Amino acid sequence: MVDPSRQIRDDALQMLETLSVREWAEDGIEGSGGYRAAVVGNLPDSYQQFQYKLSCKPAKDHPELSQLLCEEIMQRQLDAVDIIAQHQVLTCVAPWIENLNFWKLKEGWSDRLLKSLYYVTWRHGDQFPDEIKKLWSTIASKNRNISPVLDFLITKEIEDCDSSATTTEISGAFATYCSVAKRVSLYLARICPQPFHRGSWYAA
Repeated sequence: MVDPSRQIRDDALQMLETLSVREWAEDGIEGSGGYRAAVVGNLPDSYQQFQYKLSCKPAKDHPELSQLLCEEIMQRQLDAVDIIAQHQVLTCVAPWIENLNFWKLKEGWSDRLLKSLYYVTWRHGDQFPDEIKKLWSTIASKNRNISPVLDFLITKEIEDCDSSATTTEISGAFATYCSVAKRVSLYLARICPQPFHRGSWYAA
């Protein structure tokens, strides 16, 4: 979608259009009208903005796919080795995360999604701070998402400090946990400070 070649970009949009019509049988779409967009210039910021806006349309039209898609994207993000691809994925997933209501998800689904996002934060939090902040801020934009996230972090701390592990393993796991938990807590508190004012479980 953000290839320097306009022809490749147009072909990619056309492919997305065709898949959309075949999968979802959308009506009233002709040519590339359904996903008509353009990249202005060849700067990375232009590409990133384009990707985000393009991702917003299917996320808005098909919110029922958000849960499965986010889990798949987060797993692929952890498996990816291409830095450029990792950055692009983080940009595209935000509109889908916006559809998630973690308090409504079954416990297993919620835990898997949050665990994947936790490890993505650990791996890429310093490399892509703005994109990681965007993901957690999007989650926190719904107040009722805060409690499931905090519950997950508390459970993760307990798991990482399991007494069956060696002292070295516990020390390393706890250092990782503190780094990620502090970052996530700050993101949540900046968007939704009220729960933290009433009695924060975590002290920076």
